Amino acid sequence: AWSAIDTGDYDKALTLSSVVLETDPDCPEAHNLRGNVLAVLGNHSRAIMAFTKAVELNPAYAEAYYFRGLSHQEMKAFKEAARDYTRAIRTGFAVAEGYNARGASRAQCENYRSAIRDFSTAIRMKPDFAMAWYNRGVTRARLDWDSAHAIADLIHAKNLGCEPAQALLNKFGSN
Repeated sequence: AWSAIDTGDYDKALTLSSVVLETDPDCPEAHNLRGNVLAVLGNHSRAIMAFTKAVELNPAYAEAYYFRGLSHQEMKAFKEAARDYTRAIRTGFAVAEGYNARGASRAQCENYRSAIRDFSTAIRMKPDFAMAWYNRGVTRARLDWDSAHAIADLIHAKNLGCEPAQALLNKFGSN
Protein backbone atom coordinates (compact mmCIF):
# COMPACT_ATOMS: atom_id res chain seq x y z
CA ALA A 1 0.00 0.00 0.00
CA TRP A 2 2.86 2.40 0.76
CA SER A 3 4.32 1.73 -2.68
CA ALA A 4 0.90 2.54 -4.17
CA ILE A 5 1.12 5.94 -2.45
CA ASP A 6 4.66 6.41 -3.76
CA THR A 7 3.47 5.76 -7.32
CA GLY A 8 0.44 8.03 -6.92
CA ASP A 9 -2.14 5.23 -7.00
CA TYR A 10 -4.17 6.58 -4.07
CA ASP A 11 -7.30 4.60 -4.89
CA LYS A 12 -5.31 1.38 -4.63
CA ALA A 13 -3.68 2.50 -1.38
CA LEU A 14 -7.08 3.39 0.09
CA THR A 15 -8.51 0.03 -1.02
CA LEU A 16 -5.58 -1.86 0.47
CA SER A 17 -5.89 -0.03 3.78
CA SER A 18 -9.62 -0.91 3.81
CA VAL A 19 -8.83 -4.58 3.18
CA VAL A 20 -6.38 -4.63 6.08
CA LEU A 21 -8.86 -2.85 8.35
CA GLU A 22 -11.61 -5.34 7.46
CA THR A 23 -9.42 -8.21 8.60
CA ASP A 24 -7.77 -6.36 11.48
CA PRO A 25 -9.64 -3.21 12.59
CA ASP A 26 -7.16 -2.75 15.43
CA CYS A 27 -4.12 -2.34 13.18
CA PRO A 28 -2.66 1.12 13.90
CA GLU A 29 -0.43 0.96 10.82
CA ALA A 30 -3.46 0.55 8.56
CA HIS A 31 -5.18 3.55 10.18
CA ASN A 32 -1.99 5.59 9.75
CA LEU A 33 -1.78 4.53 6.10
CA ARG A 34 -5.41 5.48 5.55
CA GLY A 35 -4.77 8.86 7.17
CA ASN A 36 -1.81 9.48 4.88
CA VAL A 37 -3.85 8.70 1.77
CA LEU A 38 -6.72 10.90 2.91
CA ALA A 39 -4.28 13.72 3.67
CA VAL A 40 -2.71 13.48 0.21
CA LEU A 41 -6.22 13.63 -1.25
CA GLY A 42 -6.86 16.80 0.78
CA ASN A 43 -9.41 15.31 3.16
CA HIS A 44 -7.66 16.40 6.33
CA SER A 45 -10.63 16.08 8.67
CA ARG A 46 -11.01 12.38 7.80
CA ALA A 47 -7.24 11.97 7.87
CA ILE A 48 -7.18 13.33 11.43
CA MET A 49 -9.81 10.76 12.44
CA ALA A 50 -7.67 7.96 10.98
CA PHE A 51 -4.50 9.21 12.71
CA THR A 52 -6.44 9.59 15.96
CA LYS A 53 -7.53 5.96 15.76
CA ALA A 54 -3.91 4.93 15.10
CA VAL A 55 -2.65 6.69 18.24
CA GLU A 56 -5.57 5.42 20.31
CA LEU A 57 -4.49 1.90 19.36
CA ASN A 58 -0.79 2.68 19.83
CA PRO A 59 -0.13 5.75 22.01
CA ALA A 60 3.59 5.53 21.15
CA TYR A 61 3.00 5.80 17.38
CA ALA A 62 5.20 8.82 16.73
CA GLU A 63 4.65 9.00 12.97
CA ALA A 64 0.87 9.07 13.37
CA TYR A 65 1.18 12.06 15.73
CA TYR A 66 3.47 13.79 13.24
CA PHE A 67 1.16 13.20 10.28
CA ARG A 68 -1.88 14.24 12.31
CA GLY A 69 0.04 17.42 13.12
CA LEU A 70 0.55 18.04 9.39
CA SER A 71 -3.19 17.67 8.77
CA HIS A 72 -4.00 19.99 11.68
CA GLN A 73 -1.55 22.49 10.23
CA GLU A 74 -3.21 22.27 6.81
CA MET A 75 -6.52 23.04 8.53
CA LYS A 76 -4.87 26.03 10.26
CA ALA A 77 -5.36 24.43 13.69
CA PHE A 78 -1.86 25.46 14.76
CA LYS A 79 -2.16 24.81 18.51
CA GLU A 80 -3.36 21.26 17.85
CA ALA A 81 -0.58 20.80 15.31
CA ALA A 82 2.07 21.96 17.79
CA ARG A 83 0.66 19.58 20.41
CA ASP A 84 0.83 16.67 17.97
CA TYR A 85 4.40 17.52 16.94
CA THR A 86 5.37 17.61 20.63
CA ARG A 87 3.84 14.16 21.11
CA ALA A 88 5.63 12.91 18.01
CA ILE A 89 8.97 14.22 19.29
CA ARG A 90 8.41 12.78 22.77
CA THR A 91 7.51 9.37 21.35
CA GLY A 92 10.53 9.09 19.10
CA PHE A 93 10.07 11.32 16.04
CA ALA A 94 12.88 13.60 17.18
CA VAL A 95 14.05 14.52 13.69
CA ALA A 96 14.75 17.89 12.13
CA GLU A 97 11.48 17.84 10.19
CA GLY A 98 9.50 17.38 13.41
CA TYR A 99 11.16 20.33 15.11
CA ASN A 100 10.80 22.50 12.01
CA ALA A 101 7.09 21.66 11.74
CA ARG A 102 6.50 22.37 15.43
CA GLY A 103 8.39 25.64 15.10
CA ALA A 104 6.20 26.66 12.15
CA SER A 105 3.04 25.95 14.15
CA ARG A 106 4.37 27.81 17.17
CA ALA A 107 5.26 30.80 15.00
CA GLN A 108 1.69 30.84 13.65
CA CYS A 109 0.52 31.04 17.27
CA GLU A 110 2.92 33.98 17.79
CA ASN A 111 5.02 31.91 20.18
CA TYR A 112 8.13 33.20 18.44
CA ARG A 113 10.80 32.40 21.02
CA SER A 114 9.74 28.74 21.24
CA ALA A 115 9.55 28.61 17.46
CA ILE A 116 13.11 29.94 17.16
CA ARG A 117 14.31 27.28 19.61
CA ASP A 118 12.64 24.58 17.49
CA PHE A 119 14.15 25.92 14.25
CA SER A 120 17.57 26.09 15.94
CA THR A 121 17.23 22.47 17.05
CA ALA A 122 16.28 21.45 13.51
CA ILE A 123 19.33 23.29 12.17
CA ARG A 124 21.65 21.61 14.72
CA MET A 125 20.26 18.23 13.66
CA LYS A 126 20.43 18.98 9.94
CA PRO A 127 22.71 21.95 9.14
CA ASP A 128 21.73 22.02 5.45
CA PHE A 129 17.97 22.21 6.15
CA ALA A 130 17.18 25.32 4.09
CA MET A 131 13.56 25.65 5.24
CA ALA A 132 14.57 25.63 8.91
CA TRP A 133 17.04 28.46 8.22
CA TYR A 134 14.34 30.32 6.29
CA ASN A 135 11.70 29.77 8.98
CA ARG A 136 14.06 30.91 11.73
CA GLY A 137 15.01 33.99 9.71
CA VAL A 138 11.38 34.91 9.06
CA THR A 139 10.51 34.37 12.71
CA ARG A 140 13.44 36.45 13.90
CA ALA A 141 12.37 39.15 11.43
CA ARG A 142 8.89 39.19 12.97
CA LEU A 143 10.55 40.15 16.23
CA ASP A 144 12.94 42.66 14.65
CA TRP A 145 13.35 43.03 10.88
CA ASP A 146 16.65 44.85 11.27
CA SER A 147 18.06 41.92 13.20
CA ALA A 148 21.39 40.90 11.77
CA HIS A 149 20.54 37.35 12.85
CA ALA A 150 17.34 37.32 10.80
CA ILE A 151 19.11 38.59 7.71
CA ALA A 152 22.00 36.15 8.21
CA ASP A 153 19.54 33.23 8.48
CA LEU A 154 17.75 34.30 5.31
CA ILE A 155 21.04 34.68 3.44
CA HIS A 156 22.09 31.22 4.61
CA ALA A 157 18.74 29.79 3.46
CA LYS A 158 19.18 31.52 0.10
CA ASN A 159 22.68 30.04 -0.23
CA LEU A 160 21.17 26.59 0.41
CA GLY A 161 18.82 27.15 -2.54
CA CYS A 162 15.69 28.37 -0.76
CA GLU A 163 13.89 30.51 -3.34
CA PRO A 164 11.45 32.13 -0.87
CA ALA A 165 14.47 33.44 1.06
CA GLN A 166 15.87 35.03 -2.09
CA ALA A 167 12.52 36.65 -2.86
CA LEU A 168 12.16 38.01 0.67
CA LEU A 169 15.69 39.39 0.70
CA ASN A 170 15.07 41.06 -2.67
CA LYS A 171 11.82 42.54 -1.40
CA PHE A 172 13.52 44.20 1.55
CA GLY A 173 16.77 45.03 -0.26
CA SER A 174 18.98 42.81 1.87
CA ASN A 175 20.41 40.44 -0.71
